[in-house]
Amino acid sequence: CFVTGSDSGAICLWSVQKKKPVFIHHLAHGVFPSPTDAAEQQQPSIPPRPFWISALCAVPLTDLFLSASSDGAIRLWRMRSGKIPGFDLVNLIAVKGFVNGLSVCELPSDELLSLKRDIVVAAAVGQEPRLGRWNKMSARNVIKLYTLKALSQKSLQ
Repeated sequence: CFVTGSDSGAICLWSVQKKKPVFIHHLAHGVFPSPTDAAEQQQPSIPPRPFWISALCAVPLTDLFLSASSDGAIRLWRMRSGKIPGFDLVNLIAVKGFVNGLSVCELPSDELLSLKRDIVVAAAVGQEPRLGRWNKMSARNVIKLYTLKALSQKSLQ
């Protein structure tokens, strides 16, 4: 299985055995706020514009992946186990600006055979979208690092 993101705000889960997505999460990052100007509200109904998916990244050898947009959050998703395909939202990471790229690596564990490891997320955040200058935010062009701590077996009980 693999996932794709689109400018319509949808994240699709694909199988190599089918030509169509097996699961679609529409408006994964929400929609732009509605206009507050009175002149714009008098126009015929304009459908809401979704936040497009600007970055996707999978955590290797796990059922986790991350998606990002300009909505102010990086979202962490987990694949569903069982026969029903899909994925569910696990966590949000707040970020200010356009997230133009994501990368993930696992930190080495103290225990030799431990399956639970901390994850480091690197996000390329900018003032503008990667492919154009049609929108600008008051943010800095930086690489932001976030550490996601692994849950121990004791904290699950």
